[in-house]
Amino acid sequence: MKKQVSLLYFALIQILFGYEWFFGGWEKIMGKKFVEELPGTLGFFASKNPCGWIKSFLEGFAINNASLIGYSVMWGELLIGIILVAAGLYFIFSKKDVWLRIFVRLSVIACVGGALMNGVFYLAAGWSSPSTSGINVIMFWTQIIFIALLYKLSARKK
Repeated sequence: MKKQVSLLYFALIQILFGYEWFFGGWEKIMGKKFVEELPGTLGFFASKNPCGWIKSFLEGFAINNASLIGYSVMWGELLIGIILVAAGLYFIFSKKDVWLRIFVRLSVIACVGGALMNGVFYLAAGWSSPSTSGINVIMFWTQIIFIALLYKLSARKK
């Protein structure tokens, strides 16, 4: 019973994270200006960035490929959200282990992608405000913990 309650809490937190990722991507897609304004945003992030190699990355590769990065970010956020919510609902409502491995693996991929995006955003924009650095660090480490818990869940079900 205790393991079921733990899985329920884990699944609810995963759904909450999925909700945040989904609507972050959805707002960027529906706003229609994210990709257009991204070169300016990246230039701002680079302007006073204390980390030399990130500043060089932003000024070079990122600004020159802002459209590719912008579309990847907004669709990646949306997809991460869908996967985390769907997997969380599966963990709560399914009594069968048939799809468990698939949902666990998809959740791990989504968490790795999310942690990567949070880590890069922290390095790029963390200097700009305490809230930007704080929330991205929390999300990064929470997703790393999710990966470990998902690994443990998959190992337990074998």
